Amino acid sequence: MNILDVALGYFSEIIASFPEDSLADKAQVRCADLFFERDLFDRAVVFYRAMMKTVRGDALKTTMGKEILCLYKLLDIDKATNRKNEFLKLYPNDADWEPQFLYEEGLYYLGVKDFKLAEDAFRNLQKKYQDKPQGARGDLGLARMYVILNNSKRH
Repeated sequence: MNILDVALGYFSEIIASFPEDSLADKAQVRCADLFFERDLFDRAVVFYRAMMKTVRGDALKTTMGKEILCLYKLLDIDKATNRKNEFLKLYPNDADWEPQFLYEEGLYYLGVKDFKLAEDAFRNLQKKYQDKPQGARGDLGLARMYVILNNSKRH
């Protein structure tokens, strides 16, 4: 019904009433995702961190990936970078999450006006994923940066 408070109330009741049940795990995931989808990253990251203790396999990878995206969105570059490095040790050939991390890293540096590091992140994304659709996000990031810098030259 798209009523966040009501949904969160129901999910919280499930989590509190049945903490050991798989239904509680699903409710926790849904709470985290609801916060994430609504850009409430400070609240989403709390759920993702709590879920790290119980999830396994692909669910762990997704949970960890979303936690890292939250950290970038919260402008916590040090924690985001550390968690990204841990993630890439666990999943060294990941082509789903790493491009998202690189893009968010570039956006972070763009936001703090560190154009060299922003360019590095976007170029790395562009180069590493040039044969995949994700590589276009590197182009997008560079274009954004060039507009900000009023630089119309093609690099």
